Amino acid sequence: MADANQEPKSAQLQLWDEPAAPVVQLADAEGYERRQSRAVAQCPSCRRKAASVAEDARMRADMRVLWLHPDPAAPDGVREAFHCQHCQPRGPVGDTECARCPEEGPLLAEEFAADSAAGKVPAAVAEWLAGRGWHLANGALLCPNHHQG
Repeated sequence: MADANQEPKSAQLQLWDEPAAPVVQLADAEGYERRQSRAVAQCPSCRRKAASVAEDARMRADMRVLWLHPDPAAPDGVREAFHCQHCQPRGPVGDTECARCPEEGPLLAEEFAADSAAGKVPAAVAEWLAGRGWHLANGALLCPNHHQG
């Protein structure tokens, strides 16, 4: 017979003798701030904003690519730009890449692309690249990971 003062036995095993710790909800905790959602991607060149999550991801990937344009304000100057797929230059595009590894440099637009079609780096672009550690060795373009010599 069961004792009248005993609690009824549970079918579940009790693993601890102490009561469970109270659950603390972070939303109620003092000083808790809700995480801010990331801002929608916006192209710095055309100011277009992503309209969907997929477009946001694509736009962020596109805008990691640096483009070099001739600078109309400075003869023999270079203008840096980042573009989304909607405002990327549609004409010929040249690329810069290391001859020894898969390191890619900026893409070349407008006259720079036309000038690089023969396999040569335009002088203004070569100067810009040299300022960032790139160099030419026996006609081959090398990234900053490869020492000159």
